[in-house]
Amino acid sequence: MIRLNPNAAPAFFNIGIAYAKLGRYHEAINANKEVLRIKPDFAPAYNNMGLVYGKLGQPNDEVKAYKEAIRVEPDNVSAHFNLGTALLQRGDKTGALDEYKILKKLNKEAADNLFNKMYY
Repeated sequence: MIRLNPNAAPAFFNIGIAYAKLGRYHEAINANKEVLRIKPDFAPAYNNMGLVYGKLGQPNDEVKAYKEAIRVEPDNVSAHFNLGTALLQRGDKTGALDEYKILKKLNKEAADNLFNKMYY
């Protein structure tokens, strides 16, 4: 049986970021899936997958990825902000407002940024 090196997760995570920056979104998704195979509770990989799904125009997968990031790391400011933004883009102002309320407790600056997206 081959054992995965848990220290390899950051390498795959960085590869996923690089692929996303290059616009190679499917490779970025695959790299982040590899991270999650090695370390299933790594919230930043879910968050990055959400960003990439957004670039691919897959809003359902985008929202699902952000929710998974929050499930494994409930205080993840980036995931809450990104989820609020994604919900807002889908026309779900109520959902975005819920994320704003959570962000107010976690990070005032992020909450203010989401609020400004909602109302300005």
